[in-house]
Amino acid sequence: MVRLFFSDPHVTYLHTYFQGLAGMNADIQALLLDAGLLLLVGMAVVFLFLSLLIGVVNLISWLCSRFAEPQPAVVTPKRTQVPASVSAAEVAAISAAIHQYRNPS
Repeated sequence: MVRLFFSDPHVTYLHTYFQGLAGMNADIQALLLDAGLLLLVGMAVVFLFLSLLIGVVNLISWLCSRFAEPQPAVVTPKRTQVPASVSAAEVAAISAAIHQYRNPS
């Protein structure tokens, strides 16, 4: 039989860990317990605050959608054809300039 960590099968990692905690100074152990409690209380407060915030935002969204005033239909004006005021020579000159800019060779 292969024993990985200890020669005694009744001794485990947690057993040695808790023996170390029992021998620790009582002040340090009390400080660690207070720190753990403060950690859990802080995380619970943040969780509750964020849950409340999400609930309030969803409630406001629901209220805004329920009591919103109906939007009037927006009429888009039809586009009218504007007569081309650019002559064919100007279009050719602009096209040639763009072509020369893109192909400098």
